[in-house]
Amino acid sequence: EDLRRVVADMRSGKGTVGAMLVDPSLYDDLKSVVGNVERSAVLKALVRYSIGSEDKRKTAEGPRATDKK
Repeated sequence: EDLRRVVADMRSGKGTVGAMLVDPSLYDDLKSVVGNVERSAVLKALVRYSIGSEDKRKTAEGPRATDKK
């Protein structure tokens, strides 16, 4: 009986899962947000890698005349 009530609530759109079942745009929005988070994490990793590579190259090259203060 409890399971029937839960399923009936979901079918009527109650709760998060129910809302996603009734309104597919919520699923699409969630998928978009998750995709943006993944892209953001990849972009952050690339920026960090790039900065690390730049720092290593500067250290290997030694100080430049333009780097003097």
